[in-house]
Amino acid sequence: MTLKRIARIRAIVAIVLVATAWLTAPSLLSGAAPNGSRIAFEGDRFSSWGLSVMKPDGTGASDLFAPYGAADASWSPNGQMVAFEGDPNGDGNLEIFVMNADGTNVRQLTDSPDRDYWPDWFPNGKQIAFTSLRGGVPNIYIMNADGSDQQALTDDIEFGSFEPDVAPNGKRVLFMRARQFEPPTLWTIDTDGANLTQLTELGAYEDLDPQWSPNGKRIVFSSFRSGSYEIWTMNADGSNMIKLTASPGADFNPTFSPDGQQIAWWKLRFGQGDIWIMNADGSGQVNVTNSPVFEGFPDWHQGHLGQ
Repeated sequence: MTLKRIARIRAIVAIVLVATAWLTAPSLLSGAAPNGSRIAFEGDRFSSWGLSVMKPDGTGASDLFAPYGAADASWSPNGQMVAFEGDPNGDGNLEIFVMNADGTNVRQLTDSPDRDYWPDWFPNGKQIAFTSLRGGVPNIYIMNADGSDQQALTDDIEFGSFEPDVAPNGKRVLFMRARQFEPPTLWTIDTDGANLTQLTELGAYEDLDPQWSPNGKRIVFSSFRSGSYEIWTMNADGSNMIKLTASPGADFNPTFSPDGQQIAWWKLRFGQGDIWIMNADGSGQVNVTNSPVFEGFPDWHQGHLGQ
């Protein structure tokens, strides 16, 4: 096991157990697949830890390369560019970058004294939401896709806000929020900063990794509320929670297919990660990687073409 892999596994443990201590464990995505025909993931499929891409059935896997230890990448809606976080100086101070989906024309968008990470494109392709520690506490920021006009969407010194996911209509942002060392809960806020709304209640469990469904009516997330990390869905207002997984292991980072009919996620069992896919109602669960190496953190491009 390489030092890089050990560090990555430790980062996974950090976000699961002490996410509200302002630690992160990114999920990764890249590759030109605007119609949603590819799932990106990370692991050591190709001997060393890095980014890979595959078809939804697990076939056709290939390497993806991006600079600066690229992590937590996000497709542009038309699939032509990828936003990601990277460590350009190797000192742990992450910044947000964009590049063409083939790895060319890398541009740095942020340059702050502390970490900028977890980028997520707006559906119009003109803005990017991200998390920043530049104020000492993680908050959600929004900037133009060229890095200009960086503005705080949340500005709270008591609660940390992180892992934004922009609604398909571009009007609200879904994210995790918590006081330091408390379990995170899920919230939404309008993109003008109004209508901060709590969706899940504080309990002795974490609610993690939220993502909107493509039609904006449902939310998928990972939670420990049942005594193990499982994949759940709920209505966009937090009602009608349904647990989708109940098999051995811990389940994280769910991501919808572009038609909303399927969900990909990764399962951790005995230190081994694999990518799984199921129908959106929880049926038909299939391990699509099922290999002896670690594979996790899938992201399925939503494929909003022409936007």
